[in-house]
Amino acid sequence: MSEFFAQLEKLLQALADPEYQFLVLEPLLFWLVAAGAVCFGYAYFSKKERLQIVGLSFILAGALVFLPYLGARKASAQRIEQVYKLESPSRSKNFAENTRQREEQRWVYLMLAGVAAGAILVGPTRNRLGFALGVASMVLGIYTMERSLWMNYQDALAFHPNLKSNHAPVASKPKPPVAPEVKPAPASKPSLMPVAKPVAVGESETPRIREFRPLP
Repeated sequence: MSEFFAQLEKLLQALADPEYQFLVLEPLLFWLVAAGAVCFGYAYFSKKERLQIVGLSFILAGALVFLPYLGARKASAQRIEQVYKLESPSRSKNFAENTRQREEQRWVYLMLAGVAAGAILVGPTRNRLGFALGVASMVLGIYTMERSLWMNYQDALAFHPNLKSNHAPVASKPKPPVAPEVKPAPASKPSLMPVAKPVAVGESETPRIREFRPLP
């Protein structure tokens, strides 16, 4: 139990760091809006007005998360760029470019928050205006989800260069060539040499032919 509280204390200290804050908030940009869109779509076809309000609330929360996320990202940008400027200038440049693009897309999240808030106030099933605001929240929410995933993908390309779809992957070190294994040739069996039969002293090497005569 003491380990749990020690880890919780470290997490609370880490949440005070802007660099960790934007890493924690970034997934919420997609998943809160996605959960709200699914919830609203299900509630619309099942005709559950309260569940539609819940879905719109999730969409609204996901859009408003962009403001503290962008603030934490900009607060930590200078430190991140200085760290990577020495060891990887391309990553530092890509991170700065991605931050600039996210700041330019602020209006998408603010528009989504305004439309979702209007749909909640009017009521998605009360009149045509509420229905139009609800449908607009769905359409704009899907577009915002695509933007969130795309910018997350751009950060992944900058900090994970070994992705399969990356245009400039990190070259791996070539392996040293392996010398082919030379197997020793099988030893040839010694040929058997004919052994000469010993010859006694006074005996010739040529065989003697015996003469046989018939008996009288």
